[in-house]
Amino acid sequence: MPSQLARKVAQSTSVALLALFGCASQPPYAGDFPASTQLAISPDGKRLFAFWNDHQGAPHGRLLELDGAVVTSRRKLLVPSNLRSIEFTEDKQHLLVTTHEQGRGELLKVHLTSGHQTSLYKNQFGLAFAKETRQSDHVFLESDGNASTWKRLRDGQGRQLSLQPFLRRGAPISAVGGNLFQTVPTSPTSFLTVHGDVPSGINQLLTPSTFVMRCADGDPWVCARTELFTVNDRNSYYAAGLSLFNGPRKRCDVAGKWVDLVNLSISSDGSTIVFHAAIEKLGGERAIYVIKNDAECRAQRLSLHPGEGATVTGSSGT
Repeated sequence: MPSQLARKVAQSTSVALLALFGCASQPPYAGDFPASTQLAISPDGKRLFAFWNDHQGAPHGRLLELDGAVVTSRRKLLVPSNLRSIEFTEDKQHLLVTTHEQGRGELLKVHLTSGHQTSLYKNQFGLAFAKETRQSDHVFLESDGNASTWKRLRDGQGRQLSLQPFLRRGAPISAVGGNLFQTVPTSPTSFLTVHGDVPSGINQLLTPSTFVMRCADGDPWVCARTELFTVNDRNSYYAAGLSLFNGPRKRCDVAGKWVDLVNLSISSDGSTIVFHAAIEKLGGERAIYVIKNDAECRAQRLSLHPGEGATVTGSSGT
């Protein structure tokens, strides 16, 4: 049943996310991306930041300039090794980084050109999933050691947004029309409202097999939705279908069945969707995929070598 499938994949995804801190991995330029690799897409979809830790725990960050799904340049950008989440700021000139180490958390702003790091907020436990909803307006998930609460940073203080502590594992939030919300891996998947309401029409996009949905502001709003299903091969495994919506109307079903799809992200203008997934089989080599919200509506495998064209692909794990 979809609810059982969602629970099992949620558990495996949680393990992959936990592996982020000190996981063993190889540099992904050969196409081998660890499942814990984190991605952030700029508000206009023209820059992508990828982060991973190597087998010694050393951090690696690459800032990629994009022309559609083609990398035009790349360079290193130093970020903390204990990074927990990353997002671009609305001015497209900084990254918002949350960290967690030895029971302490910090919210940092990292300048993309100079690499200068500015501390915005600290706590005694942990922070995650920071997002700038408008310039200098930062929202993040803060842990007190027992539960987590969504907060907004005002005058250097974390002001509570959600009324109730959040006992489940957190996830990135979507911002549409001033409303902040996220999908949570209940059975079936449901929405958690952080601020405001889930906009009319978006709450109708949930299906019994929905796993993750990320949405962006726009006229109309844009959402990317993954749904889980079982692939009956020599060994059964879980895969995801991916659909795009421009407003309540389905834009397209992206061709392909995606194995171990992780880190689904959408630019705040709704123009670009990115994620990474296994190329051929569960546990095998991975790749980053880019989808432009245009007439073709296709996933393209990203080459991290500047100037090389993207590979059009219809599926992973096949």
